[in-house]
Amino acid sequence: MSEGTVTRVPDSPYKGLAAFDDSELDALLFFGREPEIDAVVANVLASRLTVLYGPSGVGKSSLLGAGVARRLREQSDAPVVFHDAWAEDPAGGLISSVRAECGELGATAGLVDTVAAAAAGRGGELYLLLDQFEEYVLYHGNDGPLSSALPELLRRPGLRVNVLIAIRDDCLAELDEFTARIPELFANLLRLDRLDRAEGRAAILGPLERYSELSGETFTAE
Repeated sequence: MSEGTVTRVPDSPYKGLAAFDDSELDALLFFGREPEIDAVVANVLASRLTVLYGPSGVGKSSLLGAGVARRLREQSDAPVVFHDAWAEDPAGGLISSVRAECGELGATAGLVDTVAAAAAGRGGELYLLLDQFEEYVLYHGNDGPLSSALPELLRRPGLRVNVLIAIRDDCLAELDEFTARIPELFANLLRLDRLDRAEGRAAILGPLERYSELSGETFTAE
């Protein structure tokens, strides 16, 4: 990835309160989380199910969108699907995200078949990054469509789907509802903490330096 492929210089090097997206430009401006990206990617590549948790506002969405998703695509030939909208029709929304990532899949019957079709042409593998999962639990609980679809995705013969669930730490206990169908749910837990001093410095100065490269002007911090 290089800034030479970016066609638009943003108005600012910083995102403010908005999360970094799963986009090339946001990935270029995302700094301060390299060790965490490495750790999460290693776990997602090695484990069928990973749960990432941390306090609200710690940067889970930015880490996954601008960091983990991009790195997984670099290190794997499998599709990487990032999804974070759960209020209405969670299965249908996730199907749309799979199709947006993987292109034309033909007619499929439901979420599991859609994921299987998406993975079929790529060695039977696919990575699902399910962000803001506390919203799914809030709106759909134990009776939602993923309660049966997730276990099937994790156990369907010939299909290797590695799933990451990102959730706020104060909602982590809500996942207990899934353990009856997914006993291994809490076997691979990762906590995301707030930036330390060195990481915070990188998060401030890194985007500024990259913005200078993209714009052709020199910007510094006081």
